[in-house]
Amino acid sequence: MTSYNSNEVIRYDETTGAVLPNSVVAGSGGLHQPIGLVIDANGDLLVSSSATNRILRYDGTDGSFKDIFTDQGSMDDPNGITIGPNGNVFVSSTDTDEVKQFDVLDGSPIAIPPLQNGNFVVSPAITRPGRLKFGPDGDLYVLSVQSGTGSVHRFDGTTGADLGIFAAHQDLINPTGLTFGPNGDLYVSDEVSGNIKLFDGTTGFYNGVFADGIDGPVDELGRPRGIAFGPDGHLYVADWEDDTIRRFSGTNGEFIDVFASGGGLNGALDLVFTSQQAVPEPSTYALAAFGLVALGLYGWRRRRSRQRA
Repeated sequence: MTSYNSNEVIRYDETTGAVLPNSVVAGSGGLHQPIGLVIDANGDLLVSSSATNRILRYDGTDGSFKDIFTDQGSMDDPNGITIGPNGNVFVSSTDTDEVKQFDVLDGSPIAIPPLQNGNFVVSPAITRPGRLKFGPDGDLYVLSVQSGTGSVHRFDGTTGADLGIFAAHQDLINPTGLTFGPNGDLYVSDEVSGNIKLFDGTTGFYNGVFADGIDGPVDELGRPRGIAFGPDGHLYVADWEDDTIRRFSGTNGEFIDVFASGGGLNGALDLVFTSQQAVPEPSTYALAAFGLVALGLYGWRRRRSRQRA
């Protein structure tokens, strides 16, 4: 789990939610304001260090810093990060309204001609792109926020061609996380409305609110950010409001429990399970929660922090 305000990545046991050792310690490798994270085919952890415009690589076992994966491609405020079907690394560059592609082996930028600087997507259709994910169809889905309205845009997973808005709704204001469920549907967190919205994974049709936590003993969701389905099939949500990871039924969205907290988590932002690597080879599953870097707990009120997350 990325801990934005403490510049670290915190690791939790996927069964008990207990804090585990071998996290990425604060500031390791120059980590500053980490946002997105992904596990590559080697089991290493790639983290976007937004304040330094770098993607940093850490050992997936002990959390030690390995190297700067890339600082090329003229990234500005790197946000979401994911692995494509071709094995390469894709990063949203929030302040340049672009999506970059990097070679998985050496981190060099790979542009789609005639684009340059590693650009895979350059489209006036997206503004301040955030989290991104390749769908079951192989296309790339990117969160975008413009003038208080959020949407999910789809791009061809091979050419980067703009395929238009895939999902939108009047109540989707500031989308902060997205994932595809085991059934292929699209789940999107919205920090303004404080819930998880459900869209048909094929048509993009809005199917209503999937989870909001109001039926649980612990008030409703505050400011949901990153979301991911765990190996148990349930949906896990990073809640920036109270620095927790909340668990909801993957079937009906009912609140189950506050799964994890503590360990110095300060500004819960994005999360990933170790089983969610490019070439899954899970022996044990642990939830890696990566910390938000020190802007202050309510730094979200600033434009950059609010729209990034």
